[in-house]
Amino acid sequence: MLKKILSFIVAMMMIFGCMSVVASAQSDVITDIEPNDDPETAQAIETNVTVEGIIAAPDLEAEEPYMDIDVFKFTVEERTKIVLTLTSSTKTLIPVIGDEEGEDGYIPEIDDELEDFPEEYTIEAFVKKGTYYIVLLDMFAEEETTYNFTMTSESAVQTLRKEDGVWKYYVGDKFAPETTLVKYSGVWFYVEDGVWNKTATTLVKYEDKWFYVKNGKWSSEPTTLVKHKDKWFYIKNGKWDSDAKTLVKYKDKWFYVKNGKWNKSTTIVKYKGKKFYVKGGIAQLDFSGKKKINGQTYYIKNGKVK
Repeated sequence: MLKKILSFIVAMMMIFGCMSVVASAQSDVITDIEPNDDPETAQAIETNVTVEGIIAAPDLEAEEPYMDIDVFKFTVEERTKIVLTLTSSTKTLIPVIGDEEGEDGYIPEIDDELEDFPEEYTIEAFVKKGTYYIVLLDMFAEEETTYNFTMTSESAVQTLRKEDGVWKYYVGDKFAPETTLVKYSGVWFYVEDGVWNKTATTLVKYEDKWFYVKNGKWSSEPTTLVKHKDKWFYIKNGKWDSDAKTLVKYKDKWFYVKNGKWNKSTTIVKYKGKKFYVKGGIAQLDFSGKKKINGQTYYIKNGKVK
């Protein structure tokens, strides 16, 4: 029953638009500062902190129904273990933590056997680098609610563990079914849904950058093209170079790259001080003759503009 109530509260919080936020790292006791009712006015806090606050009694019968919400935000710069513990005068004030993209949300674990609201709520979460919001909403209070929560943080240990012949990704002591890169014994491994995929050759997003994976490991090959989701991407030093405009050699042909992707245009491309004739995104090194491109005539020998 309590889990159904909690699910309803989370849904209501999303309706109010509260899912994201910021912080740092010193132990302190602070008081909530109004207004802090939505992500725009969220109160920035540290990741090691004690907060004391008050949520005003709701007035749902007014011409404009009113329900107070307190929103706090914090930021972490690396994978971090967060533990938040909250108590309140009503016992019905339930915390929720969400990232600013609205993709990852964390709620307290509640025993199915409980018939009443618990005295204390605890959220334990292993969060990624980014900004998060703490949202406090008391939907059942008929009076003012006072609360106190403590949040602590520590760097989360990330590793691979071999179980039944399969290498699995763990953050802290929990299996993490994510698709990402994991550094283990000095090597970056590609895990897919939390399991090392040793045959994968692909691109993977890690901390806002795209990395080239070959045979399940990050490869720092200097220059190449990689096909990912039906598009060809230009890789330099093991990373996607989204700004690149160049020619790149791949399987004995030279391909035209624009904005980091293979571009199938027919055009003239400047590369290392020389101009090349490109047709359908491939340099025409066997072509000699005259070509009119974009209203201009070019004389070409072995694919180079004379």
